[in-house]
Amino acid sequence: MTKPTGTGKNPRGTVIIFTILVMAMLFAFGGLAIDLAALLAVRTELHRAMDAAALAGAGALGFDGTVFPTVRANAVTYAAANPFRYGGTIALNPNAPNSYPAEIPLGGDVVLGIWDATQTPAFQPSTDGSVVNAVLCRTRQNVPTSFLRVLGLSALPMSAQAVAVANPPNTAPGCVFPIGVTTCQFFNGSAWSSLGCGTAVTFATSSGKLPGTQAGTNTAAWVNLTGANPTPGYLNTAIAEAANGGCTSNPLAGQTIGANNGMIQDVVETFATHFVPQYNASPATPINADGSGYTGKGWDVYVPLIATDCPPKDINQTYTIQTFAKFRFTQVINKGDCLVNNPADTNSYPLCPPPYGPGTKDPNLRAIFGYFDCAALNTTPTTIPTPRAALATRLRLVR
Repeated sequence: MTKPTGTGKNPRGTVIIFTILVMAMLFAFGGLAIDLAALLAVRTELHRAMDAAALAGAGALGFDGTVFPTVRANAVTYAAANPFRYGGTIALNPNAPNSYPAEIPLGGDVVLGIWDATQTPAFQPSTDGSVVNAVLCRTRQNVPTSFLRVLGLSALPMSAQAVAVANPPNTAPGCVFPIGVTTCQFFNGSAWSSLGCGTAVTFATSSGKLPGTQAGTNTAAWVNLTGANPTPGYLNTAIAEAANGGCTSNPLAGQTIGANNGMIQDVVETFATHFVPQYNASPATPINADGSGYTGKGWDVYVPLIATDCPPKDINQTYTIQTFAKFRFTQVINKGDCLVNNPADTNSYPLCPPPYGPGTKDPNLRAIFGYFDCAALNTTPTTIPTPRAALATRLRLVR
């Protein structure tokens, strides 16, 4: 009897083919895992670079558009200083037109705008230097692959973006003076701005309703920084402590404080007593870094900015602190007499009688004068747009 002839395939060949297929799949998955791990590492590096670029740009923001070229240059420089593996240097387009296309890269790598966490979308591009508070930096890079090349994928796209904010301060870096100043000067149309920088402020005046006098506008009020009613006793103590470097209270933005824009004669007397030596000991310097606004002597303090009606009416209730600013007191008129000789203060000088001015003495006139000194303050920023009477030097990444 003869054996039947087998017609099946060689099992060893089947095993070899199966092994090859499994090895190919393992190789593909292993390559995918390796390439994905590399992509995740690149993503971290790209985000780090965009964080650095956005912070460097926001750190150069100021109170007008003259700083924009520096803002963009800083962002480009710091992005390039943080290269990523497999691709090298990140070259951001400085985007002088400030275009903000939906897709990148389309020239919108560095975008200036307004960040407001209460709005949707939170970032809106803008070139209005008085309101811009944020710098958005973004990049998309094609990252070369290794093992995925066998599947025809020689590179994969990876993107990253960051937004850094330079906002007004959430608190003051030193003692807060018991005077709240209205925010009206810093509201431009529908947005908070820096247009109030260098503007004159008059308050505690006894002639608010007299026509034709520069002392006729109440734009500030005595305040109790603890939220209570600002009594003369509290104010006298707080003024003396501020003059001596002490602090009664240092509130935060968002807190409420009590206000009274009455003249309060004994408080004006206390203020005058401390103002003169502070004024005499001060240098004649510009209040703004660019030299705009007032240049002269004065008593420099930190004041809270409070949200009031615009134009201001009687400021005699509880108000919310919006932010803080540096402020320079420049003159006090007490019973018609100016306490110092300050012709640089064009707001008060015409009202001063001899020997400190050309005006006619009004025995009933009492008023305090000063100017906003828009300056960078070494403190933390607020998270939402507020009056740009100062900028916090401690920046914040918001995306």
